[in-house]
Amino acid sequence: MNTEVLLNKANRAVKFRRKTAKGSSLPRLAVIGEAGNIAPELKLFLKKVARPARRNVSVPDAFEQIAGDSLAQNCRIESITAGILKVKAKPGPYMFELCTRAEQIVEQLKQQCPSSNIREIRLAPLETSIKDV
Repeated sequence: MNTEVLLNKANRAVKFRRKTAKGSSLPRLAVIGEAGNIAPELKLFLKKVARPARRNVSVPDAFEQIAGDSLAQNCRIESITAGILKVKAKPGPYMFELCTRAEQIVEQLKQQCPSSNIREIRLAPLETSIKDV
């Protein structure tokens, strides 16, 4: 399930469990005991989205430290999915250096961020605009 579906499901659970206050046309949030249990939707959201996001927060900082300032300024982390760190780098010497140091960077990321489970770096060229040149 993707993030959007999980959030919509949790929002629907909250909306449909609202009750109107006596003498008012405005809905009020029901007391937790009256509302039923929306915990399963929230637990699923936390399990699928929030925890992996929190787990991978330190990876960009560690990558910048390991790669060095000059290389990190010319690269961009696209995503971290299933142990694969996808990085876009400017073509030429930056991509070559990242390619040659990929195994070393992965090993150091494993040491600094063991919970991220990074096992591979995949490279792609970073498109540059005329303004960047």
